[in-house]
Amino acid sequence: MSDVTVPIVFYGDDFTGTTALGEALAESGTPTMIFTEVPDASFVKEKFPGVKAVGVAGVSRSIKTPDLELEVASVFKKLSEYNALLFLYKVCSTFDSSPDLGSIGRAMEIGKNVFNSRFIPVLPAAPKFGRYTLFGNHFAALGAGEVFRLDRHPSISKHPSTPMTEADLLQHLAKQTKLSQALIDLRTVNKGADAILTSIEKLREEKVDYGVIDCLRDEDIISGGNAIIEYARKYGQTFTVCSQELGYGISDALINKGIITSSQHDNTITEQAKGPVLVLSGSCGVMTGKQIEHARSNGFSDLSINPADILNPKNNESYRETLTEQALNLLDRGSSVVVHSACGPEDPRREQMTNAVDQLGIDMPQANHTLGQALGNIALDVIKKGKLQRLIVAGGDTSGEVQETLAIKALQVVKPIGIAAPLCYIYSGIDSVNGVEIAMKGGQAGAESYFTDALNLKTADFKDAALGSL
Repeated sequence: MSDVTVPIVFYGDDFTGTTALGEALAESGTPTMIFTEVPDASFVKEKFPGVKAVGVAGVSRSIKTPDLELEVASVFKKLSEYNALLFLYKVCSTFDSSPDLGSIGRAMEIGKNVFNSRFIPVLPAAPKFGRYTLFGNHFAALGAGEVFRLDRHPSISKHPSTPMTEADLLQHLAKQTKLSQALIDLRTVNKGADAILTSIEKLREEKVDYGVIDCLRDEDIISGGNAIIEYARKYGQTFTVCSQELGYGISDALINKGIITSSQHDNTITEQAKGPVLVLSGSCGVMTGKQIEHARSNGFSDLSINPADILNPKNNESYRETLTEQALNLLDRGSSVVVHSACGPEDPRREQMTNAVDQLGIDMPQANHTLGQALGNIALDVIKKGKLQRLIVAGGDTSGEVQETLAIKALQVVKPIGIAAPLCYIYSGIDSVNGVEIAMKGGQAGAESYFTDALNLKTADFKDAALGSL
C-alpha cells in the first residue's frame, strides 16, 4: 500500500481540531488540504495533485450519540475509498466526551466496522500543547502553567457540555463502548517504535479491539507515529484515534520510510502583515479569556455581546447588525476588534445566558447554535462590506457555525500561530471570502498573546501560495 496517492485521510470531531491536525501534518512536511465535505479522490488528484493528506472538518464532538452514525458513517465510507494507509479520527486532546454527547467510543465502533480495523490505536496526548497520558491517566496544562489531572482541571472538569470527571481514559471509554481494551504504558513506549509495534501486534493477536498508548514527550509522538504507520503497512488501512500532534509522528514516518517527499517552504514568495484583524469569540475558556484581556491591553477594541439580546428572536437580527456596524467602523479606523460572548468562565454573562435560555424555553445547544450563527453572519457582513483579510474565531462549536456561513469548502494551512490553531487560507464558494485568512482555535488553545501574534504574522498572498483550486 506504499504507492497510494494520498496515504493519510482524517476526520476532525470539530473544526478547530481538524485545522490543528492539518497544521501538524503540513508543518512537518506532509502537503495537506482540509475539506468541509469529502471530495472524490479523482478530484483531489486533478485539482490538488501534490496533496498527500486529505482531511474533513466535522462536528461529531457536539453530536448526540443516537445521531452520531448519521453524521460520520457516510464520511468514513467515502474516505475509506481513498484506500489510504491510515485513517485518523482526530479528537480533542482533552478527550472531553460522554456516553450521550460526542461519544468517542461510539465513533470507534463505527470506524472499526467501516475500515475493518482489527485493532484501533488510541493516542490522545499532545506534549507540545501540554497534554499527557501516563499509565492511562490523562493530564492537561492550564496554558503554559500548572499541569492538572483532567478531573481536577479548573476548566476542563467544568466544561459546559462534556465535563471531564474521569481522568482514566480506559474507564472513561468503557462508559461509551463495549469494545475490549488494553493499555500500552510508558514502560513500553520508552523502548521506542519497535516495542510499541510489538505490543500492538500482540494485542491484535489476542483480539483486543483498541489500546490507549501512553505519551509524555515529543519523542513518544514520533515513536507512536512510526509504530502505527508500520502496523498499517503490514496489516492494511487502519482506523486510529488521536490528538493533533500525532500528525508530527505520522509525517516523520512517511518521510523516513520514503512514502512521501517532504514539502519545503518557498522562501522566494513575498510575505506581509494583513491587519487589522477581526476576532469572534463564542468561547468561555480560561485561556480565551486571558487572550481577550491581553488583546485589550495591546490596542484591540472589544465589543461585548449581551446574551439576552443575541438569543431573543424578536431583536437578535437588529442587535447583530448594530454589532457589525460597530466592528466595521473600528476596523475602518485601523483598530483590530474582538467580539466576545464571555471573557473566561467566571464572566457573569455565562449566568445571564443560562437565564436567557430558561426564559426563552430553549436548550443550551440551541443557544450555542444561535450565537454561532450570529457570529458567522457578522464575519460575512464585515468581509463583504469591508476589506478584512484576516479573521480569528475562538470556540470549536462557534467555528463550525462560522464555517457554514462563510461557505468554506476547503482550508490550506498557511502558518502556525504558536501551537494547535494555525492560520489558513479559505477556499470558499463566495468570491469575497475566497482567499481570506482564518484561524480557528479551541477555548484552551494558544498563548495569552495569540490574538496579537495573529495580527503581527506575515504571510504570502493566496494567489502565490495556493496548492490548487476548487
